[in-house]
Amino acid sequence: MIRALAGVMLRGSLPTEHSQQAAGLTLTIAGVERAIARQPDHIRTELRELFDLLQLAPTRLLLCGFWGGWSTADPAAIDSFLQWWRSSRLELLRLAYLSLHELIVGSYYSTTLSWTHAGYDGPPELERTATEAG
Repeated sequence: MIRALAGVMLRGSLPTEHSQQAAGLTLTIAGVERAIARQPDHIRTELRELFDLLQLAPTRLLLCGFWGGWSTADPAAIDSFLQWWRSSRLELLRLAYLSLHELIVGSYYSTTLSWTHAGYDGPPELERTATEAG
């Protein structure tokens, strides 16, 4: 599910070369898992409930508009429901979108692969003075 969502949310940000794109998605998924693991119990519970709803075909149909599984989901259908959630009058759907967006986009842009692809050399190396080194 995260791979399918990330593929749509990161479209245009991922490298175009297939193996680099696959690596970016794999790193993003690992980053999402790490980010979730660091959350307080109540946040992890809420995310698990959201993921459970999105995994069940009947609730996925109601919440996302498609019945099939995530591995075969049409990127246009994923984009459509994400845009619907993003601009929904229902605060719960907007919050679900923001949660997924922050997890996925934040996880991707924390990878050095994304930095390289964007032409960013990474954070500056700061020289430590003798006093700071201790």
